[in-house]
Amino acid sequence: MNFKEIELKFKADKISIKDFRKFCESRAGYEYITTSGFDQFFESPKDSTGFLRHRKENSRFNQLTFKRKLAEKNNFIRNEINISLGLEVTESQVTALAKELGYDFSFALFKNCFIWKFPLYTLVVYVCYDDNLKEIGRFIEIEMDEDHDWGSEDAAWQALTNLEKQLEPLGITAQNRVKRSLFEMFKPGAR
Repeated sequence: MNFKEIELKFKADKISIKDFRKFCESRAGYEYITTSGFDQFFESPKDSTGFLRHRKENSRFNQLTFKRKLAEKNNFIRNEINISLGLEVTESQVTALAKELGYDFSFALFKNCFIWKFPLYTLVVYVCYDDNLKEIGRFIEIEMDEDHDWGSEDAAWQALTNLEKQLEPLGITAQNRVKRSLFEMFKPGAR
C-alpha cells in the first residue's frame, strides 16, 4: 500500500457544504485543518499518465508530489509519492528540478481547503480558482490514509465505499464520482 492514493472525488456545486460539515463534525476523533494556496502542476510530453504537483504554504509546508494514473477510466486508485521539502526550497528550485526531470510548468490552481482528518481517512471540501482567482469548481474528497496497513487495496477500497454509502443522503453517490483528476480537468486545453 505504500505510495498508493485511494480516494473518491465529487463535484460539490449541488451538495450542501453545511450538511457535509455537520456529517464530518458528528464523527469523533478528527483534527480540523484549513489551508489555502496555489497548486502548481508540471507535465511531460513523454509521460501521458503522470504529473508533478508542487504545493507550498509559506510557514506551514512545502511538498512536491508525483502522481501516476493506473486506470484509463478513473483516478480512484493511483500511485502517489509525496516528498516534503524544507520551507526554504523555492518555487524556482522546484521548477528547475521538474524541468531536469522532463516536466514543464503547465498551470496553477488556487485552493481553499477545509479538512477533517480522521485516523483512517480524510474528508475534504475545497474550492478551486484559476490563476485570476475566478472560481472554477467545488469538490468533496474521501481519501483513505495511505500510511495505514490496510492489508490490501481491496480492504481500503471497501472502507472507502462504506464511507461513500454513509454520505449518500447528501448526494454523494457512486453515480456522482468525478473520474478525472484536477490536473486532467483544468490543464490548458482540457475544458
